[in-house]
Amino acid sequence: MNTTNKTKKTYTIIDFPIKGQQYGKFESTSPNMAASKALTVLSKLKNISNKNNNYVIFTITEENKSANSKAYTYIGTRIVLDNLLNNKIKYKNVISRYKKI
Repeated sequence: MNTTNKTKKTYTIIDFPIKGQQYGKFESTSPNMAASKALTVLSKLKNISNKNNNYVIFTITEENKSANSKAYTYIGTRIVLDNLLNNKIKYKNVISRYKKI
């Protein structure tokens, strides 16, 4: 069986809560997955959902020793689902009440 191991990188949210500061550490193999994790944290922290038509714009960057890391900007919100989603992840059933977009 041929498996490829992707290395996880660490990303942080920049300019949050104050410009020039960093917030959180999110490990992922891609910036999109790190942004999804960051959106979950930010939406819980700022009470963001589609009920009150709120969204968040945030920028993440990879933590590395070089100063030229690329910044990725995302916009997102959480949607409260009418019916709960039941996902099976690594032999566990995970119930989702929200969908991130």
